[in-house]
Amino acid sequence: MNNESQEPKYPTQSPTPPKVVSAVVRPVVHKEVLVDFPTAIKAIIDGKRITKKEWGNPAMYGILKDSWLEICKEDGKFYAWTINDGDLFGKDWIVLEEVN
Repeated sequence: MNNESQEPKYPTQSPTPPKVVSAVVRPVVHKEVLVDFPTAIKAIIDGKRITKKEWGNPAMYGILKDSWLEICKEDGKFYAWTINDGDLFGKDWIVLEEVN
């Protein structure tokens, strides 16, 4: 048996921490075109994400997820979206495009 010190085959600790990659896809606005709520809902049905200009942050958006309207807030979490009259009558909806 060889008594030489050998590096373990599978180290228990990596020499450098792994790079954390965010799983959140941040949509961006390529061309800002404001639409009304019925048009925005049609975009959601087509699989797109929407935001309101009033919200001021494309990282906050609405989608259709598991057959429910949901809103992704700035914390990256999804919440049930309760539509209000400001949503229904707003004409400042923006359809977002995803960036990979």
